[in-house]
Amino acid sequence: MEFDDKLKSIIMVGAAKAVKCGPCLEHAVNWAVEAGCSEADIAQALGVGAKVRDGAHQMMSDQADEQLADVLEVVGINVITPLQAEDGCGDAPCPCR
Repeated sequence: MEFDDKLKSIIMVGAAKAVKCGPCLEHAVNWAVEAGCSEADIAQALGVGAKVRDGAHQMMSDQADEQLADVLEVVGINVITPLQAEDGCGDAPCPCR
């Protein structure tokens, strides 16, 4: 099966969104428009790319948490609740992080 330029460009849009590459995304969206993709096509590809990125992030975060729990158990450290940012901290750096 040979992919046409329209399909290749849509795949590239989703992949660029998934890896958070701004220059790649700019190129991919321009290429998608030139290849005849609609706004709806591009929006759907962006949505799929974001879901792939967010799913991968969540899976890796969960895996890291499990590995940390295993290490803490081996060294005898009992952490009941991991340190969480205090309410109202948002994304700004604060002393609780």
